[in-house]
Amino acid sequence: MRGLVFAIFLISVSLGWAIFDLKYHDINLWSLPVGNFGEFGQSRTGEAGGEWPRGSGHMYIYGAGLWVGAIAPNGDTLVTVGYNPSSGGNEVVPGLFRQGTGGMGSQLVRVYKFPGDWPPDPDTFPMAPQTPLTTQETWCCYNDNNPTAHSPGDTRPIGFDVYPTGFADTLSIVVDVVFLKYEVKNCTTYTMRNTYFGIAMDADVGDYRDDRNGLILSKWFAGVNDTVKWLGYAADWDSVPGWGAVGMLLVKAPRNLGLTAFKSFVFGSDPPNDRARYKSLAGYTWQTGQYEPYDSIDPGPDDKIFLMSSGPFDLLPGQKEELVIAVIGSDYNISDTLPLARRARDAKWFWEHLVRIAEREERSRDAEVKMAITPNPIRNKAVVSYALGNSGFTSLKLYDASGRLAGVLFEGNQSPGNYRLTMPRDIESGVYFIRLTTEKKSVVEKVAVVR
Repeated sequence: MRGLVFAIFLISVSLGWAIFDLKYHDINLWSLPVGNFGEFGQSRTGEAGGEWPRGSGHMYIYGAGLWVGAIAPNGDTLVTVGYNPSSGGNEVVPGLFRQGTGGMGSQLVRVYKFPGDWPPDPDTFPMAPQTPLTTQETWCCYNDNNPTAHSPGDTRPIGFDVYPTGFADTLSIVVDVVFLKYEVKNCTTYTMRNTYFGIAMDADVGDYRDDRNGLILSKWFAGVNDTVKWLGYAADWDSVPGWGAVGMLLVKAPRNLGLTAFKSFVFGSDPPNDRARYKSLAGYTWQTGQYEPYDSIDPGPDDKIFLMSSGPFDLLPGQKEELVIAVIGSDYNISDTLPLARRARDAKWFWEHLVRIAEREERSRDAEVKMAITPNPIRNKAVVSYALGNSGFTSLKLYDASGRLAGVLFEGNQSPGNYRLTMPRDIESGVYFIRLTTEKKSVVEKVAVVR
């Protein structure tokens, strides 16, 4: 199976660097590859590439990636995987949803890295960060809208963009940490119902055949004088000298839902199709259908994978949600998780007190997006007025009270400024919602039509 993974990776990268790109976070003690095709942790040659400490030759991550699950309007259960541990494949492609397949051929569609190849082109990617917040950052984009990337006979696109940003810093408390922030945007005209975000990781620590998976769901550590929670980790079962553990800390969950599931699988028994994957994201044991959200007891050594997830929530058309994780390297032995807990506490502090504050200040410098409908209620003629602070792709869409798309008022690129348009007069009586969406922000206004 691992030979198959290698072959798939070689085929992918042979299509050209502007299509499937990969860069390394290597400014601190990690050497962690991230790609614009859904994966992180796997090397350019398709082998384990998450090395900690950098230069040691100890590769902790064979492959990892984002999973997104949702219920389609017709009731279909859909899951898109950024990394499939069994096949080594993925179901996303580089570029934006609105670029279609043409985005994969653009040299602008790549992994941007600071310092160096930075910032991302603001005209093509107005949602991308421009000002770095840490010592080293990466940014890219990918989407799941190419049907040929999905497993035949099992799954189809959900219809979303992903904007991953990676952060690494040389500050002493986070030299063992790389942060990955995933912004996921619903690019469809329907609501992604009961959505889950998750991260699947195949961590090979020492001999890949005797991994140990563990979970710190919520525990007070006197040694750090704090409670550490939502920390999954993998280590060698026998605690081989010189090897430690790789941790995955859920730093920020969508809608503040926290960690709602942690599922552990032996390689080859991970969920084989969308229905099974969705069950796992939701905290069920896919083979039995039993709701067992936290696999905190590891029965024995084997080649293992774990999945951490958060949900469910509804994602409206044009809406974005975030998932932030910290990938942590740490010394470890089975009787002492304190070093891992200390790094997790410091990572959480760094994110909340330095990165999040800097992000808020950066967003506050962006001009506001405003919209008004006059008159409201509408009896005859009405005007939608809106103001844009940044150039980029803009959409103005009308939804009925059930959330169905009732009309597209505008869709295209616009420059900063004030705009007005007249509402169509053939809209039937009822309650509606107008959503103004830019690459930076989304605004919704309720409107009543009385004929």
